[in-house]
Amino acid sequence: MVNKSLNGKIEKAIDLLKDKSVIVAFSGGVDSTIVAKLLTNVCTKLKLVTVRSKWISEDEIDEAKKIAAELNLPHEIMAVSVDDDHIFWENPPDRCFHCKHLIFEQLSNKAKNEGYDAVVDGTNHSDTFGHRPGLQALEKAAENKEFEAVAVDDLSRLSRSNHQMLTLVLKFNYYQVKIISVSDGIITDDENSKLGIQISGLINELYLDDLKKKLLSLGE
Repeated sequence: MVNKSLNGKIEKAIDLLKDKSVIVAFSGGVDSTIVAKLLTNVCTKLKLVTVRSKWISEDEIDEAKKIAAELNLPHEIMAVSVDDDHIFWENPPDRCFHCKHLIFEQLSNKAKNEGYDAVVDGTNHSDTFGHRPGLQALEKAAENKEFEAVAVDDLSRLSRSNHQMLTLVLKFNYYQVKIISVSDGIITDDENSKLGIQISGLINELYLDDLKKKLLSLGE
Protein backbone atom coordinates (compact mmCIF):
# COMPACT_ATOMS: atom_id res chain seq x y z
CA MET A 1 0.00 0.00 0.00
CA VAL A 2 1.38 3.43 -0.97
CA ASN A 3 1.53 5.88 1.97
CA LYS A 4 0.34 9.47 1.65
CA SER A 5 3.84 10.95 1.56
CA LEU A 6 5.02 8.64 -1.22
CA ASN A 7 1.76 9.09 -3.11
CA GLY A 8 2.30 12.85 -3.05
CA LYS A 9 5.82 12.47 -4.44
CA ILE A 10 4.57 10.19 -7.20
CA GLU A 11 1.93 12.75 -8.14
CA LYS A 12 4.63 15.43 -8.25
CA ALA A 13 6.68 13.28 -10.61
CA ILE A 14 3.66 12.70 -12.85
CA ASP A 15 2.91 16.43 -12.94
CA LEU A 16 6.17 16.95 -14.87
CA LEU A 17 4.50 15.33 -17.88
CA LYS A 18 0.93 16.47 -17.26
CA ASP A 19 -0.84 17.76 -20.39
CA LYS A 20 2.12 16.77 -22.58
CA SER A 21 2.27 14.30 -25.44
CA VAL A 22 4.61 11.45 -24.54
CA ILE A 23 6.14 8.36 -26.08
CA VAL A 24 7.11 5.62 -23.64
CA ALA A 25 9.94 3.31 -24.67
CA PHE A 26 8.05 0.16 -23.79
CA SER A 27 9.64 -3.25 -23.28
CA GLY A 28 6.83 -4.71 -21.21
CA GLY A 29 9.21 -5.00 -18.25
CA VAL A 30 8.57 -3.74 -14.72
CA ASP A 31 9.87 -0.19 -15.13
CA SER A 32 8.30 0.69 -18.48
CA THR A 33 4.98 -0.84 -17.38
CA ILE A 34 4.98 1.28 -14.21
CA VAL A 35 5.74 4.39 -16.27
CA ALA A 36 2.93 3.62 -18.70
CA LYS A 37 0.45 2.96 -15.91
CA LEU A 38 1.33 6.17 -14.06
CA LEU A 39 1.00 8.33 -17.16
CA THR A 40 -2.39 6.94 -18.17
CA ASN A 41 -5.00 9.75 -18.18
CA VAL A 42 -2.27 12.30 -17.39
CA CYS A 43 -0.84 13.09 -20.82
CA THR A 44 -2.77 14.68 -23.66
CA LYS A 45 -1.44 11.93 -25.90
CA LEU A 46 0.36 8.77 -24.82
CA LYS A 47 1.82 6.04 -26.98
CA LEU A 48 3.85 2.98 -26.09
CA VAL A 49 6.56 2.08 -28.58
CA THR A 50 8.28 -1.31 -28.61
CA VAL A 51 11.32 -1.94 -30.75
CA ARG A 52 11.48 -4.76 -33.28
CA SER A 53 14.88 -5.87 -34.51
CA LYS A 54 16.83 -8.97 -35.40
CA TRP A 55 18.30 -9.12 -31.90
CA ILE A 56 14.97 -8.94 -30.00
CA SER A 57 12.90 -12.11 -29.84
CA GLU A 58 9.29 -12.22 -31.02
CA ASP A 59 8.36 -13.67 -27.63
CA GLU A 60 9.49 -10.44 -25.98
CA ILE A 61 7.51 -8.39 -28.48
CA ASP A 62 4.41 -10.55 -27.97
CA GLU A 63 4.70 -10.08 -24.21
CA ALA A 64 4.90 -6.30 -24.68
CA LYS A 65 1.82 -6.43 -26.93
CA LYS A 66 -0.07 -8.42 -24.31
CA ILE A 67 0.74 -6.00 -21.49
CA ALA A 68 -0.03 -2.95 -23.64
CA ALA A 69 -3.43 -4.47 -24.45
CA GLU A 70 -4.08 -5.04 -20.74
CA LEU A 71 -3.21 -1.39 -20.10
CA ASN A 72 -5.55 -0.44 -22.96
CA LEU A 73 -3.04 2.04 -24.35
CA PRO A 74 -2.01 2.82 -27.95
CA HIS A 75 0.94 0.61 -28.84
CA GLU A 76 3.22 0.61 -31.84
CA ILE A 77 6.01 -1.72 -32.90
CA MET A 78 8.90 0.28 -34.36
CA ALA A 79 11.42 -1.46 -36.56
CA VAL A 80 14.95 -0.27 -35.86
CA SER A 81 16.92 0.23 -39.05
CA VAL A 82 20.68 -0.22 -39.10
CA ASP A 83 22.81 0.93 -42.04
CA ASP A 84 24.84 -1.82 -43.71
CA ASP A 85 28.12 -0.06 -42.89
CA HIS A 86 27.24 0.63 -39.25
CA ILE A 87 29.84 -0.50 -36.70
CA PHE A 88 27.15 -2.63 -35.04
CA TRP A 89 27.53 -5.29 -37.75
CA GLU A 90 31.25 -5.65 -36.96
CA ASN A 91 30.17 -7.19 -33.63
CA PRO A 92 32.50 -5.04 -31.47
CA PRO A 93 32.84 -5.63 -27.71
CA ASP A 94 30.54 -2.63 -27.10
CA ARG A 95 27.89 -3.88 -29.52
CA CYS A 96 25.15 -3.48 -26.89
CA PHE A 97 26.08 0.17 -26.48
CA HIS A 98 25.59 0.80 -30.21
CA CYS A 99 22.32 -1.15 -30.15
CA LYS A 100 20.86 0.92 -27.31
CA HIS A 101 22.12 4.16 -28.80
CA LEU A 102 20.42 3.36 -32.11
CA ILE A 103 17.14 2.73 -30.29
CA PHE A 104 17.27 5.98 -28.29
CA GLU A 105 18.25 7.99 -31.35
CA GLN A 106 15.44 6.63 -33.52
CA LEU A 107 12.84 6.98 -30.75
CA SER A 108 13.86 10.61 -30.33
CA ASN A 109 13.55 11.23 -34.08
CA LYS A 110 10.15 9.54 -34.10
CA ALA A 111 8.91 11.78 -31.30
CA LYS A 112 10.08 14.91 -33.10
CA ASN A 113 8.59 13.84 -36.44
CA GLU A 114 5.21 13.00 -34.87
CA GLY A 115 5.04 16.09 -32.69
CA TYR A 116 5.47 14.47 -29.27
CA ASP A 117 6.83 16.61 -26.43
CA ALA A 118 8.92 13.96 -24.72
CA VAL A 119 10.28 10.43 -24.76
CA VAL A 120 10.24 8.65 -21.40
CA ASP A 121 12.39 5.62 -20.80
CA GLY A 122 11.88 3.09 -18.03
CA THR A 123 15.25 1.48 -17.48
CA ASN A 124 16.84 -1.09 -15.20
CA HIS A 125 20.24 -2.49 -14.31
CA SER A 126 20.46 -5.73 -16.25
CA ASP A 127 23.47 -6.94 -14.36
CA THR A 128 24.65 -6.10 -10.88
CA PHE A 129 28.35 -6.46 -11.68
CA GLY A 130 30.56 -5.60 -14.63
CA HIS A 131 30.12 -3.87 -17.99
CA ARG A 132 26.98 -1.78 -18.52
CA PRO A 133 26.70 -1.01 -22.27
CA GLY A 134 22.97 -0.29 -22.10
CA LEU A 135 23.48 2.26 -19.36
CA GLN A 136 26.34 3.83 -21.29
CA ALA A 137 24.02 4.24 -24.25
CA LEU A 138 21.45 5.84 -21.96
CA GLU A 139 24.08 8.33 -20.79
CA LYS A 140 25.02 9.12 -24.39
CA ALA A 141 21.36 9.66 -25.29
CA ALA A 142 20.97 12.00 -22.30
CA GLU A 143 24.02 13.95 -23.43
CA ASN A 144 22.44 14.30 -26.89
CA LYS A 145 19.13 15.52 -25.36
CA GLU A 146 17.24 12.57 -26.88
CA PHE A 147 14.79 12.38 -23.95
CA GLU A 148 13.76 14.48 -20.96
CA ALA A 149 13.33 11.94 -18.18
CA VAL A 150 14.19 8.43 -17.07
CA ALA A 151 11.65 6.67 -14.85
CA VAL A 152 12.58 3.70 -12.70
CA ASP A 153 10.81 1.64 -10.05
CA ASP A 154 13.58 2.56 -7.58
CA LEU A 155 17.15 3.86 -7.80
CA SER A 156 18.62 0.39 -7.43
CA ARG A 157 17.35 -0.27 -10.95
CA LEU A 158 20.09 2.09 -12.15
CA SER A 159 22.83 0.79 -9.88
CA ARG A 160 23.29 -0.67 -6.40
CA SER A 161 26.70 0.99 -6.26
CA ASN A 162 26.21 4.23 -4.33
CA HIS A 163 29.15 5.90 -6.08
CA GLN A 164 27.93 4.93 -9.55
CA MET A 165 24.35 5.95 -8.79
CA LEU A 166 25.39 9.37 -7.44
CA THR A 167 27.65 9.89 -10.46
CA LEU A 168 24.72 9.11 -12.77
CA VAL A 169 22.48 11.56 -10.91
CA LEU A 170 25.09 14.33 -11.26
CA LYS A 171 25.61 13.56 -14.96
CA PHE A 172 21.90 13.50 -15.73
CA ASN A 173 21.31 16.72 -13.78
CA TYR A 174 24.08 18.34 -15.84
CA TYR A 175 22.33 17.17 -19.03
CA GLN A 176 19.00 18.47 -17.59
CA VAL A 177 17.47 14.99 -17.68
CA LYS A 178 15.36 14.06 -14.65
CA ILE A 179 15.51 10.66 -12.99
CA ILE A 180 12.12 9.80 -11.50
CA SER A 181 12.29 7.01 -8.92
CA VAL A 182 8.70 5.98 -8.24
CA SER A 183 8.98 3.74 -5.17
CA ASP A 184 11.57 6.05 -3.56
CA GLY A 185 9.40 9.09 -4.27
CA ILE A 186 12.42 10.89 -5.70
CA ILE A 187 12.81 13.37 -8.55
CA THR A 188 16.51 14.08 -8.89
CA ASP A 189 16.24 17.77 -9.83
CA ASP A 190 14.24 18.47 -6.65
CA GLU A 191 16.37 20.08 -3.92
CA ASN A 192 14.34 18.23 -1.28
CA SER A 193 15.38 14.86 -2.74
CA LYS A 194 19.10 15.16 -1.93
CA LEU A 195 18.86 13.35 1.41
CA GLY A 196 16.54 10.67 -0.03
CA ILE A 197 19.00 9.98 -2.85
CA GLN A 198 21.88 9.55 -0.40
CA ILE A 199 19.92 7.26 1.93
CA SER A 200 18.58 5.16 -0.93
CA GLY A 201 22.09 4.80 -2.38
CA LEU A 202 23.55 3.64 0.93
CA ILE A 203 20.77 1.10 1.52
CA ASN A 204 21.16 -0.31 -1.98
CA GLU A 205 24.94 -0.59 -1.62
CA LEU A 206 24.61 -2.37 1.73
CA TYR A 207 22.29 -4.84 0.03
CA LEU A 208 24.90 -5.38 -2.69
CA ASP A 209 27.65 -5.94 -0.12
CA ASP A 210 25.49 -8.50 1.68
CA LEU A 211 24.71 -10.23 -1.64
CA LYS A 212 28.42 -10.45 -2.50
CA LYS A 213 29.19 -12.01 0.90
CA LYS A 214 26.45 -14.61 0.43
CA LEU A 215 27.69 -15.48 -3.07
CA LEU A 216 31.27 -15.84 -1.85
CA SER A 217 30.19 -18.03 1.08
CA LEU A 218 28.66 -20.54 -1.36
CA GLY A 219 32.12 -21.66 -2.40
CA GLU A 220 33.37 -22.23 1.15
